[in-house]
Amino acid sequence: TKGKAEDCPLPPRVTEFLQQVVYPYIFKVLEVEDDKEVVERVFENLRELGEELGPAAYTGVIEKVMEHIVIFLQKKAYCQTLAMADEDEEDLEDVKEGDGPEDDESEEEEGDDGIDHDEIIFGNVTDLVLELARCYGNEFE
Repeated sequence: TKGKAEDCPLPPRVTEFLQQVVYPYIFKVLEVEDDKEVVERVFENLRELGEELGPAAYTGVIEKVMEHIVIFLQKKAYCQTLAMADEDEEDLEDVKEGDGPEDDESEEEEGDDGIDHDEIIFGNVTDLVLELARCYGNEFE
């Protein structure tokens, strides 16, 4: 269903569970988790909540969800800023060792597993925005 969350309410116990257990955990993970694979999954789960429960899934938390979306798009999230700090230190070590500019640029963006997690997070955030727009329809701002 599309539109306002009030037009398609969830059962009170489901709303209570989301607000007291699920969202506090999700927001804590987004604020302190440095593993980008975990963050990828959190954004995927946020999108799935909207798919399954509609706009009522975001009752009382839509502003905070949007704040986290903006933080990730600005690359200011904890897992993103931590990665930048680590790369800077590694770059300095490489220069000290004499390897310097010969480093492959793709290695900097990819994790140890060869996957560009920033790109996947961006894709999941984009999918979440699309799902929010679908859920809220003309009410989405």
